[in-house]
Amino acid sequence: MLSGRPVESWLGRSKASGYGRCLAGEPTNHGRQNHPMKHIPFAVLSLVALLGSAASCSRESAASGRAGTRLALSKPVDQAMAQGESNKVSVSIDRTGFAEAVRVTFSNLPDGVTVTEDSIPPGDSSRAFVLVASPDAGIVDKRIVTVKAQGAGITTSQTFELSVRAKG
Repeated sequence: MLSGRPVESWLGRSKASGYGRCLAGEPTNHGRQNHPMKHIPFAVLSLVALLGSAASCSRESAASGRAGTRLALSKPVDQAMAQGESNKVSVSIDRTGFAEAVRVTFSNLPDGVTVTEDSIPPGDSSRAFVLVASPDAGIVDKRIVTVKAQGAGITTSQTFELSVRAKG
């Protein structure tokens, strides 16, 4: 039972047909009486699909501003480095309707890890930002770091994983 109604009523199942119909009116079991999905309500399947797509890692985040401006930020590649090392992380953007520099910040970095650059210049669509781990930087495994891009009054962000291992 779901919301006080039997599962069969959610599927539109009739006792004569033996199978449900999706919203488009097609059989949910495609003519097979023992299809594994025939007893799962369409609403539940839709919710599962929606949650699955929301939980997946998006390769790009974008935000729009006034007068058709837009700023998109691509997901940086996950990074791994040792204490005392530096590592480059490429940050790529796509601007629409403005040409000014885009300020880039990193948050939730492990203790002892810093970033040397702070913006993507006008006309450029990407930049390699240098992560620098001090010799005594915190050792972490897959720390989620947030990259935020800001320009023309628009802000968008992405995340990547950063691991810092002991030097040696």
